[in-house]
Amino acid sequence: MTIPFGFLARELGFTGDPDHRNHLELCQLLETHDASIFSTSTAKYTIDQAFYAEGMQRPIDWESLEALVWNCKANAGACETAVAKYKKVDIKGQK
Repeated sequence: MTIPFGFLARELGFTGDPDHRNHLELCQLLETHDASIFSTSTAKYTIDQAFYAEGMQRPIDWESLEALVWNCKANAGACETAVAKYKKVDIKGQK
C-alpha cells in the first residue's frame, strides 16, 4: 500500500505555506521517526535536492517532491514505534 506524498502532507496538516516549506518539515519528521521509505526510486535524491536548494536559497522543485510515493507497509513498524512513545492520558471527569 502506498500514499502520494502530497496527500500525506495535506492529511497531516503540513499545508498552508505558499512556498511549501512545510513539506520539508514533514520530510524531517519522517526521517526523525525512521519512516522515510518511499516507493519512488529517486526519493532520496529528490529530498536531498530539495534540502540543498533550500539551503542555497534556490527554487525548490515542488512538483517532484509532491510526486513522491510513501510506502505504508515498509514504514508500518517505524510508525508503530513512534506511536508507542506517546502515552494516552485520561483527564478526570472527561469521557
